[in-house]
Amino acid sequence: DGDSKNKASTFYEAHKARENGITMVAIGVGDMNVEELKGIANGTDFLFTTKSYDTLTDLTQTLTNMACQA
Repeated sequence: DGDSKNKASTFYEAHKARENGITMVAIGVGDMNVEELKGIANGTDFLFTTKSYDTLTDLTQTLTNMACQA
């Protein structure tokens, strides 16, 4: 839905979630701020991008496999 209104708060909350054992996955669609997504995700292995919502289904198997391994 676009860039966060308060990046510092977004990064802080993502950091707290990771500290509490929550795996943070970020998915960017279309024109996105990749640096912001990197600050949310657990790392680049947990960051996914796609050009449009029409191609979002291409990530389904990857995300399913990732969730099942967690």
